Amino acid sequence: MLPCYNHNMHEPKKLVLVTGASGAIGRDYLEEFSELPEFDCVAIARREFETSADNFTFLELDLLDEAKVNESIQTIDFSVYSEVVFIHSVGMFKYEPNGEPSIDNDEDGIDDEVYKTNIETFVNIIKPLYKRMLQSEEGFKLSLYGMGSVSDKHQIKYWQSYTKSKNILRSIIYNLIQENPEQVKGMMFNVSTVDTEKENELRPNAEKTYWLSGKEIAVATLPFIIKGKFGEWKELDIFKNSPLFEDGYYENLSEIRKRWEQQMKQNENPGENIFEEIDGEVATRLFEAKPPLDGPFFKFR
Repeated sequence: MLPCYNHNMHEPKKLVLVTGASGAIGRDYLEEFSELPEFDCVAIARREFETSADNFTFLELDLLDEAKVNESIQTIDFSVYSEVVFIHSVGMFKYEPNGEPSIDNDEDGIDDEVYKTNIETFVNIIKPLYKRMLQSEEGFKLSLYGMGSVSDKHQIKYWQSYTKSKNILRSIIYNLIQENPEQVKGMMFNVSTVDTEKENELRPNAEKTYWLSGKEIAVATLPFIIKGKFGEWKELDIFKNSPLFEDGYYENLSEIRKRWEQQMKQNENPGENIFEEIDGEVATRLFEAKPPLDGPFFKFR
């Protein structure tokens, strides 16, 4: 059985599961949690990766392989933990210039690849995990954290598949909390642009001064993960106040498209970095909002 390390049996430990652990956000969560003695860590990724973290268990998994994910969850010994924290930091983003999904075989209005990587990857973990919680004699508790965008509330049509997928993820977490408030809590962390390899490939011509790092996200959200109350659902925006975003920016679709397509152009000089000397501070905004319950919904019992 996995993981587990040498425990002080007088102090129940907690377990954190981090998906996308090889990515910029997941890796920094892993490194932050590995410094906390009350947590054991399981890093989940499709391939091995370099990290400064130690004392963690690595699970090499394709999260779209439901049978393999279920099998791997069964190998974890949950009996020694009072709480299991699940941080889901994976999910494809697609720019949709015509406001329509590029692949939509089921005709649900959501790009199939975006849906699978954001929702099915989460569901394939949470179904066996939630079942284990309900069956556990020790009654460990479950904390669920998803990653969204600060733009989700604006329903931008150029990435509507991503927003719709994140709204489904919000609904799943919210419904699990309502179903079992004594044992489940959760939040959605809505971030502005993150400095990842994929984002740099997508927008090589963008001004990156106010992009967030994975470490900044992990550090900003860690207190909310540790101190949150069971039965509570909240959302947290994490961003840097950029002068590039004036009031009403997200309502100006033509400006959004113009800016994005300029940023996505290849082999162009991005020009002088006018913010070179500025170190933008990370800001957060906590709020409560009932998520749009637009399904599909899943039964986990």
